[in-house]
Amino acid sequence: MSGRKIIEGRWVQVDLPGQKPKVEIVPYHQLPDIADGGCAVVTVYYDVATAKVAGVACNGLG
Repeated sequence: MSGRKIIEGRWVQVDLPGQKPKVEIVPYHQLPDIADGGCAVVTVYYDVATAKVAGVACNGLG
């Protein structure tokens, strides 16, 4: 994906009582950095030029 404009996003499952789903737009350095969240943390790559999802991955290790 080198040279292409890519938007990276993270979906994080939150199971806290009273917690409502939300969307936050933040600079890259403020994205949640969770190394082993399994599929409770999903990284999504969106290719701006093609207007398509370029990749999706669970953040599990091993």
